[in-house]
Amino acid sequence: MLQSFFSLYLELVLSSLNCFCFSQKSPTCSLAGRRG
Repeated sequence: MLQSFFSLYLELVLSSLNCFCFSQKSPTCSLAGRRG
């Protein structure tokens, strides 16, 4: 149970980080955010 929660949290963090890094170059971040 804890593993799945950690996995979900990690995915969320990675998604946010990816989104942030991506938004620096292009505004397509919102598209990726909605998809995730």
